[in-house]
Amino acid sequence: MNEDYIKNIDSADEIYENRENLTDEQIRRLQTDDELRRQCQSIDDAQIVMQKQRIGEIDVEEKLKEFHESGERFYESGERREERGERLPNETEDTLQQSQSEKFAIPQGNSRKVISIFIAAAAVIAAIFLITRPKQQTELKPLAQSKLPNTLSITTEKGEVINLESDKKRTTTIDFNDVRKSISDGIDVEPVHLTVPEGKSINIKLPDGSMVYMHPGSRLVFLSSFKGKIREVYLQGQAYFKVVHDADHPFVVTTDDTQTTVLGTEFDVNTKQDATEITLISGSVRVKNKANSHETVIRPGQQAVIISAETSVSSVDILPYKYWSEGILYFDNAELQDILKQLAANFNVEIEYKNTAEMHTRMRFMAERDASIDEAVELMNSIQKVQLRHEDNKIIVE
Repeated sequence: MNEDYIKNIDSADEIYENRENLTDEQIRRLQTDDELRRQCQSIDDAQIVMQKQRIGEIDVEEKLKEFHESGERFYESGERREERGERLPNETEDTLQQSQSEKFAIPQGNSRKVISIFIAAAAVIAAIFLITRPKQQTELKPLAQSKLPNTLSITTEKGEVINLESDKKRTTTIDFNDVRKSISDGIDVEPVHLTVPEGKSINIKLPDGSMVYMHPGSRLVFLSSFKGKIREVYLQGQAYFKVVHDADHPFVVTTDDTQTTVLGTEFDVNTKQDATEITLISGSVRVKNKANSHETVIRPGQQAVIISAETSVSSVDILPYKYWSEGILYFDNAELQDILKQLAANFNVEIEYKNTAEMHTRMRFMAERDASIDEAVELMNSIQKVQLRHEDNKIIVE
């Protein structure tokens, strides 16, 4: 049988299965490959056929054999007609927009035979597709805040809590595959909820080896094992991602209003109260605005900001995000109020301004995330632009 014909069958099955989230390459092939579009349409038409027939009544092996033999004859007859200079049915990009009755151009003179071939093909492909298609990916949803402890921990959907607190450092580093061993019942795949309270941060290796560097006050939901077609996590708060490359299993970060899809790259996602920011460090990501399904591709050094149905893209300094993953708080020409806001989250303290005029003072500042609050205050005072004081779990601006 013609190898290209077999490849188109496999490609059509993959495209149809992924029809709600096609890649740019799949869209390009659909626009340029007439035969591939015919195969996809066969699968689509099969859904109507299958509604009228019970799948159990189909001998899949026999129908598959008939389909390949008939399809090969039809494919080869088309090649011969081309060699003789006869006009073949021509489908352009506009064909994708036409009604079902217009999507197939049936050669005259043998229409019944051709139609029966397509019905057989559609029934077989649909039968195989319906039998072998994987179960739908588990939808990730955060548990209610009342069901989660206010400690650095992982919580299962059954309420089992695994404490990850460490007295030695403010930042904890773990491999989830090690933690997973302590989850009871031997459940293979289930959603787990990572809670990071204020004053804490965590570097966690996910089941696929990807690293996530979680900011204080953030939450992450993911499956205990990535066995589906996508590797999906749900984020509230802020996290820096280093994703292990896997072209066959895209990595998806879902928030309340966005969906960011990558194959392997480094990027930061920050879900603020009124906006979501996606900042790309390396590679390429596709950002989907859930409000209007608009998709935007951003490049390294760019940041997409989503506010309601609006998406904007601009260039940003990526060093603060990169340094965060390396354990350093980094600010360059930042306002004091923005610096202290991060220090407050990192050290779980309050900020008090006795001198509000200093809020907009700009400076360059660096401190280790695991440093003590007194060390951070001393470092900032050494710059001699502002005067801070640590007292009663507060940073006071004099």
